[in-house]
Amino acid sequence: MLVNNLGGRLFSKLQLNQSYTFRGYSCCFFFVFFLVHHHFMIHTARTVTVTIMPDTNVCVEQMRKLGFGHFVGVDGSEAMLDKARESGLYQDLKHCLLGEEPLPVQWAGTFDVVLIVGALSVGQVPVSVIRDMCKATKPGGCICMTTRSNHDNLEYKAALESELKKMVLENYVLHIKKIVFDAHHTRSSCSSNVFQKSRR
Repeated sequence: MLVNNLGGRLFSKLQLNQSYTFRGYSCCFFFVFFLVHHHFMIHTARTVTVTIMPDTNVCVEQMRKLGFGHFVGVDGSEAMLDKARESGLYQDLKHCLLGEEPLPVQWAGTFDVVLIVGALSVGQVPVSVIRDMCKATKPGGCICMTTRSNHDNLEYKAALESELKKMVLENYVLHIKKIVFDAHHTRSSCSSNVFQKSRR
């Protein structure tokens, strides 16, 4: 999901006074809660977000409720794009085979938030995608991601973490927040991470 700054309203902390258990797609609520409280508290609705492979609209729905105003979806599946289109939540949807095609060059430094949930795993998108995601993010913007820790994904997860460490050492991104939660639908744990793109 890609989010861009397009206008907005302020939200009371009372609207976020809910308890979230980090199971299944509740990682989405973690991202929403974090972004509103720590990064876009004032300019929420002026934020532009891009969702990579939007296999669920849960996160977008919650962000819309909290005032996030503009969403772009990217997926390599026309069927998934049709599903996202039917939701009416997105202002733009793009077909892109991540790992085989780069994100549109005109998107460089465009988005306030880049969100990928559930696709960073073996057999889906390559680890190299995270650098494309960062390229599309504005300096100071957020990159939000999840990855699974089940046995068949451990090698992929290790490669992903290695690449992210390199990006931190390069001062390309700053690691802001991590949380690990149970994902009962996969009988494993998932980790959610928020990175901030360097302002340099």
